[in-house]
Amino acid sequence: MESHARLLAGASPELLLLTTQEVTELLKISQVTLYRLAKAGNFPRPVRVARAVRYRACDVHDWIKRNQH
Repeated sequence: MESHARLLAGASPELLLLTTQEVTELLKISQVTLYRLAKAGNFPRPVRVARAVRYRACDVHDWIKRNQH
């Protein structure tokens, strides 16, 4: 992931897409929890890139800001 981060260091946050694994590692939650949050409408909807599921980094970042206690 380190080389991935270096590649995207200059990328615009609006264009950065995260994998399910990257999101779960960032939030320290399981995939099941992520899917439950998304299904309940409590997490940003993913986008599809061909068959891949990705999350917009800016949406995830905004969600984190809104849900900090």
